[in-house]
Amino acid sequence: MIGWLLVLLLGAAAVLTVNPEWLTKIDPDWGGLTTTYPLVQVIALRPLLVAVFAAVGVVVLIVGVVRKSWFAGGNKSLLLGAALLAVATAHAWHLWDRGLANPPRADGGPRAARGRPR
Repeated sequence: MIGWLLVLLLGAAAVLTVNPEWLTKIDPDWGGLTTTYPLVQVIALRPLLVAVFAAVGVVVLIVGVVRKSWFAGGNKSLLLGAALLAVATAHAWHLWDRGLANPPRADGGPRAARGRPR
C-alpha cells in the first residue's frame, strides 16, 4: 500500500513539473507559481528536465521489466517508469512547440525588434 502511494506521489510531482499552474484548481492563491523563485529556474531548465526524466524513466522501466519477468513483481516500477517517460515526452513536446530559439510569436511571446537600429 505504501509503495503505491509513493508511486502516486512521485508521479503526481513529476506531472506537476509540466505545468505547476494546474495547482490553481486546488487553491486559486497558488496562481503564479511559475514566476516564483525556485520554480522559474526549474522551468527554465526544461531541456535538462527532458534528459533527466527520460533517463530515470528508462532505468525504472528496465527495472520493472526485469522484476516482472524474473520475479513476481514490478508493477509499481513499470507504472512509475511509464509515467516518467510520459512526463519527459510532455516536456519535449513543450520545447518542440515553443522552439528552442524562442522565435517571435503571435501569442504575446518575445518579438523581434522593429525599425532600424540606432
